[in-house]
Amino acid sequence: MKRRRPNSPDRGTPLRRSSRLWKTDIEASRLRELCNYCKLLKIRESPVNKGLYQRTLKEISQSVDKGCKMCRFLTRRFTNFSDSAQDHPDDVWSLSISQYEEAYGNNRRPTQVTLMLNHHKTNLKYDICRLPSTFTGQALNDFVRTYEEEHPQVDHGHLGYFPRLVEREPLSDATIALVRDWLRTCTNHAFCRAQKDQPLPKRLIDVRSNGKVMLIEPKGETGRYLALSHCWGSVDDAFSTTKDNIAKRISEGIEICKLPKNFQDATAFTRRLGYHYLWIDSLCILQHDQDDWACEASKMAWYYSNAILTLVVADAFTCHVGFLSVRNHSTSPSIPGEGEEYYCLREALREDCDLNMTAPISRRAWTLQERLISPRVVHFTRDQLLWHCREDEWAEGYVHNTHRSHNEFRLGCQKAGHFIDREEGDAYWRSRSSDPDYKPFFDTEFAAETWYNCVSEYTTRSLSMPSDKLAAISGLAEKYAVPELGQYLAGLWEQDIFRGLAWTRVKTGERSESQYMSYIAIKAKRTLAARSFKPPLLYRAPSWSWASVNGPVEIPSSLFYFVKRGASAGMQYEVKHWGNKYGPRLVSHDLRHSRQSPYLDIEKGSSIQVEGYCRRLWVSKTKLSSTAIGPKGPFIKEIVFDNDQPEELFCYLEKPRQLERVWKELLVLQICKQRTGLRLVYGLLLEKMHGTEDAYMRVGIVELACYNLCNMMKGPSTGFTYYMHPTQQRFRGISKAHYKTKEWQKDRWQKRTIKLF
Repeated sequence: MKRRRPNSPDRGTPLRRSSRLWKTDIEASRLRELCNYCKLLKIRESPVNKGLYQRTLKEISQSVDKGCKMCRFLTRRFTNFSDSAQDHPDDVWSLSISQYEEAYGNNRRPTQVTLMLNHHKTNLKYDICRLPSTFTGQALNDFVRTYEEEHPQVDHGHLGYFPRLVEREPLSDATIALVRDWLRTCTNHAFCRAQKDQPLPKRLIDVRSNGKVMLIEPKGETGRYLALSHCWGSVDDAFSTTKDNIAKRISEGIEICKLPKNFQDATAFTRRLGYHYLWIDSLCILQHDQDDWACEASKMAWYYSNAILTLVVADAFTCHVGFLSVRNHSTSPSIPGEGEEYYCLREALREDCDLNMTAPISRRAWTLQERLISPRVVHFTRDQLLWHCREDEWAEGYVHNTHRSHNEFRLGCQKAGHFIDREEGDAYWRSRSSDPDYKPFFDTEFAAETWYNCVSEYTTRSLSMPSDKLAAISGLAEKYAVPELGQYLAGLWEQDIFRGLAWTRVKTGERSESQYMSYIAIKAKRTLAARSFKPPLLYRAPSWSWASVNGPVEIPSSLFYFVKRGASAGMQYEVKHWGNKYGPRLVSHDLRHSRQSPYLDIEKGSSIQVEGYCRRLWVSKTKLSSTAIGPKGPFIKEIVFDNDQPEELFCYLEKPRQLERVWKELLVLQICKQRTGLRLVYGLLLEKMHGTEDAYMRVGIVELACYNLCNMMKGPSTGFTYYMHPTQQRFRGISKAHYKTKEWQKDRWQKRTIKLF
């Protein structure tokens, strides 16, 4: 009989089995769950694997009926699979594997699977997740796992797109460790605000007590805290702080079980992350107290800016939903690799651009400035955690998110963030300059463009109280306020006032998203925001401000930059010539505010006085004569009214004889000129106010499409068309009659000084 060693286990304890035996058991268990075809599947390390899985629908359907878990996993996302298998049994489903060309460090591995159905042209994407070395064959959703890939360092450059499994519990040790790793990595970012003690807000939630949280008033202390950004939903005074309950909340605290679920989860996450303080607007600002609200609303920009981290609840419509629920990701049975490693397939997680298009948090107006002002945010989605800071973005389900370059909203956030925290960027460039007197260049045009991009995104979102139209973006405006932009004028900036006046409401029409549509137009179409162009019931801004209308608005990007976007010298000459000939001038402004802050609101009677070139325009809803010139004509390309837009319009430069059938008699004021594209001129459509001389209100905007408005710069004898206006070039198919017009003669435009209310 074989003798046992002194340190060997008791007779009743089974001997440890070798890893080879474990692997054998794993393989046997795995094969019992699969059909004969799926037993042969293997993930290979070659860059592209074509035809990994090619079967007819009839074969797949038979395997599903026999209990193959892999076939069942692949067909569960195809809603009409059973019908298709009966109608098209010979159609082939093919599965191909791809891997990212750019590697993470020096490693390469397969990353994604695409499932294609030939007949219906259906493409379903699945991530390939590598299982940890501790995987022992049990159900994938049950094993405890840590993130094995180390976090990428900043100097690695553009990193690979490596999927990884996500913990079921958002409060697990692995998830908390990952967020701490993100925070630690962000400290090395040159453009991210330093993680240090900051002046604490007027009120905070202290989360250290068991079973309750305390409302405290730090009174000038410094420290570190987290902030919460979420959708309120229906406002309930039971959980809000008011004059009646603030004393009790400070002395006795608030029982956690009585708080809304979002607040409970935010408290739990703050504790697990190791911080003591949390700022939540409805708990830290007195509700129904106008004085306290006005005071704290004016400081909101600094509260979010100074927070170490902002927790963003992305997928909850109300504060009672919560955001730390279990994540149940659908995964396939394990698939062996070329070595001893195992993989599994997971349904591809939602991309960041989809988050901003569809998530509830992206539809609330207040949350935009909370997102942009915060130097670091973690989005809690139903699938995973997403990290955003001034320099980078990461995802819990991927080692690195490579879709960022295609996300227009993310790029806009990054541009705005670099401007908001420009002190960090200026310090970085100053440290790299050999000039001791180096002064960072301030690009006014860049600042204005990023501001109006933020405005366009903001107007796609909704407000529970329409009177907050200016207040809900006041914190962002305060961060943008610099001497180079001048005074803040009801959502516009003094030094860029005329480009700001060129805002126009977004018209999605019947175009599909496959046709050219801006990001704002696509979002407006998806969220139905473009249908909300009804005049506001109460006054909230002058007619010339975008804040005076409902629904999404845009300021054309073609008004900004020509040198940096490849425009020719002829374009620059043309714009300069128009500015010298017709350029408007801001004479004065008279803005009135009911509160001390100029950003929160504006009172009725506020106005600006401008000097510029004007002419009259008559508009009818029916065609009155053959002299109608547009829209879509040689002089007027487009005309858009701010509120009511008739289905059909006809414009006249001379007073029609049937004056009683004229819908509106308007004044056109030239305000700015495009720098790219067709280089159109934008004009305000103004309606005279009764009983006041030279007082007008804006009712819309017009694109003037005359093509010989400005003198053209003469080019060299060769390549002359390079300097010609685009519409004059032959491939445009524009006849001379379309741009040979006298309507741009200066004597047909009258220079006037008018007031806009």
